[in-house]
Amino acid sequence: MLRSIVLLGLASSAAIAAPARAQPTADTPAAASINGRAVVADVRRILAANYVLPDMRPKLDAVLAKGLASGRYDVSDPAELATRINTDLASVAHDKHLGMHYDPREQAGLAARPAGAGADDAPPSADDIREATRFNHGITELKVLPGNIRYMNYQGFMWAGPKTAEALDNAMRFLRDGDAIIIDLRQNGGGSPEAVQYLVSHFLDPNRKIVTFYMRGDPASPLSSLASLPAGRMVGKVDPRFMTLPQRYAFTSFADPSRPFDTARAGDVARVSNTYGRFDLHNGTIDRYFAGETHSLQECSFVPRRGSDAEGDGYLIGVASNFAERRSELIVADAQHLEDGDIARVILPAQITKLYDMDFGFVTVTAAGTAVLDSNSGNVTTTGGVVFAGGLPHAAQFEAAEIMISELKIEMLP
Repeated sequence: MLRSIVLLGLASSAAIAAPARAQPTADTPAAASINGRAVVADVRRILAANYVLPDMRPKLDAVLAKGLASGRYDVSDPAELATRINTDLASVAHDKHLGMHYDPREQAGLAARPAGAGADDAPPSADDIREATRFNHGITELKVLPGNIRYMNYQGFMWAGPKTAEALDNAMRFLRDGDAIIIDLRQNGGGSPEAVQYLVSHFLDPNRKIVTFYMRGDPASPLSSLASLPAGRMVGKVDPRFMTLPQRYAFTSFADPSRPFDTARAGDVARVSNTYGRFDLHNGTIDRYFAGETHSLQECSFVPRRGSDAEGDGYLIGVASNFAERRSELIVADAQHLEDGDIARVILPAQITKLYDMDFGFVTVTAAGTAVLDSNSGNVTTTGGVVFAGGLPHAAQFEAAEIMISELKIEMLP
């Protein structure tokens, strides 16, 4: 899935590609005289057939036609011709992925590839695998910084199929044991969408859309996070209203070894995530919610507080396993005051290991009561001090529960 267009200037040994390539080395053969008008004719033809934004194609063609008419491309030096074409294309498209450079060695290599090589669905070639292996699949450094901060220097989104997946699996296992992680992309020049998908999937819920490709006139092709990962996920939460903006707060579950765990009541559990944290990315502080000495938390969701537009002002909602009582509990905590404990705890009538899809809409609670979700109609009925307040409820889906139960018993804490 290369997702880049390679354009060969047939009369020029020139190539347009994304992303930009390294400059020719000292042993590159001396540049031969070139027919600029023939090169531009090839570029116009290929852009008209392949450029990703159809509405931009006439504008690119017009700027090249203007250059031809003025004699701007009547030069014999291929490097100078490439510079002039790049300047004119950039003045119209402002596309940093569109560019031309002169490299006869690369052109010869591209021309010698077998039919179908480089296609979007082509598997990694032997050269791809060899290059990725040589550079450890782009992972050039892993180290532990003070404070158990795990650091990964990732200098290229290389993809060699299962070999790259295995290298990233090992790197993710190293990172996940840190109290914080840094993935350094400052020297990363881009690369394969498969590598991007594999890395990013570790930080997203399954089947979340990452990007949509628009290739020429083909139907849109979305790329989503992977459903299964050998190394597991490192999923934290942010305020969804600030998803593409600078962010101060992040929320996630983690194991706080300073908190007690009652093995006499809960049993000998290998690993528990007993705490939700609000991580302040500006000053490095952590506000903590402790679930209890017999509890382990699943991942949390952040729900903004109604009427507030301040980042991080809302609630954390997640499921806790109560090992002593052999039940699951839905936790609701104020995201700005996690140290104060939960503000509500919903006692679920079944013990579940993972909760994927349960939406009771919005309910207001003034006293103990129940909320029942009809899995067929999506209707919610309530009793006691629980009142349905709107939203789009839908049927619950439990994993590792013997029966499907859609009734919540809500208890008021003292």
